[in-house]
Amino acid sequence: MKNFCLIVNRSKDIDHAITNKITDYLMEHGANCYALDLPNTYEERKTHALELPEDIDCVITLGGDGTLIRAARSLLLRDIPIMGVNLGHLGFLAEIDKESLLSSLDRLLSDDYQIEDRMMIRGAIYKNGRQIDDDIALNDIVLNRLSHMHVIDFDVYVDGAYLMNYRADGMIVSTPTGSTAYNLSAGGPLVAPTAQVVTMTPICAHALNARCVIIDASGTIEIRVKATAGGVKEGCVVAYDGDHIVDLDDGDMIRICRFDRSVRLIKFAQTSFIELLRKKMQ
Repeated sequence: MKNFCLIVNRSKDIDHAITNKITDYLMEHGANCYALDLPNTYEERKTHALELPEDIDCVITLGGDGTLIRAARSLLLRDIPIMGVNLGHLGFLAEIDKESLLSSLDRLLSDDYQIEDRMMIRGAIYKNGRQIDDDIALNDIVLNRLSHMHVIDFDVYVDGAYLMNYRADGMIVSTPTGSTAYNLSAGGPLVAPTAQVVTMTPICAHALNARCVIIDASGTIEIRVKATAGGVKEGCVVAYDGDHIVDLDDGDMIRICRFDRSVRLIKFAQTSFIELLRKKMQ
């Protein structure tokens, strides 16, 4: 690799120390390196890929898992491999820390790395049978309530077959990558990141038989919002990776399926998923 772009979360590298360290090191070793700040808003991030030069071989994100996810979403159509440098606390995606930074850069420069593809999901929202919005997610697509006083009443279908009705605070539809995020906090299962499945985890469901359901990644999930409990119209939202948020009304539906592109992550360590879990969750 010769041409690099840094995407920097300035709240994690306020004095530019890490940014300058990486830029100087790569340029001293004959590479080209650009640096861009991670845009603050979803609208700005939608056009972020246009700022990158055409010849970029690798994107290096500086921040944490959230920084990598936002960069991956905005750069998806560019098909550029991404390496994440973790400047925060718990990082499952941004695995490179400050101590291993320079050795990882050396391996990038000598093309000594592996590429790991991570599946994504797409959610399309329909109102009165007409699509009004769609977006993709690397971690999860979450249906969540707006009110603190009322649950959401919704039906779930898989490949056109009725699964069950839920009265709950919401539903997390997660990729394997997202299994260690909100899904984990809600009591969902941990899934190996390269598995080809999608996980549905209800949030605080008001039923004893409401359990997490795992389906094959080729399946299609439909969530149809009904009237809220007690007939009170409180509304709900859909969030794509906690970034793009869309309001839903009674009767709206979101259809979720596998997206036809993957995020390409650069990996060095041969650490297994189980070993990584043990290390990160201690």
